[in-house]
Amino acid sequence: MSGIQRRRSGVYEYRVMVPKALAKKPAPDHLHSRFSDLINAKTGCFKGEVARSLHTSDPLEAKKRGRRVGVELHELTEAAVKAFRLPEVITPAPAIPREEITEIAAEIQAEWLAWDEEQREGGDDRRFSSTAEERQSRFPDVLSLQFGPDDGGMELDVLISAEN
Repeated sequence: MSGIQRRRSGVYEYRVMVPKALAKKPAPDHLHSRFSDLINAKTGCFKGEVARSLHTSDPLEAKKRGRRVGVELHELTEAAVKAFRLPEVITPAPAIPREEITEIAAEIQAEWLAWDEEQREGGDDRRFSSTAEERQSRFPDVLSLQFGPDDGGMELDVLISAEN
């Protein structure tokens, strides 16, 4: 009667060692519900051995029940070893409808364009960190822009040479 032991109370139980691949190792959260018989609820680690009562004090009945319980526990430990070796399977999030994606993208684009316009129109706070004279003394080689708003951002001679 391998694995079957008689308790002091006279009731038989089936005991099996948990494989070394699992024994006393922390159990990942996603395995707790599937393998609660193998996991110590207080520590969250796999047990070193598992015992199940056979609910009988008759040795012949214990032997019959022990075979059935033994198969169950061995199948359970084998499944736990396989599950422990595999990474947690994460269910993908539901797909976002294309209309919602387009709407989100439009909102983000509008926010960025508003921020960009604010920066271009008002400038950023660095312009208040020094006066024009201080900037000119620190950066004497920087020239003021010579073109206006209708020049396309280029000096006229550069613009003409680019068109040719």
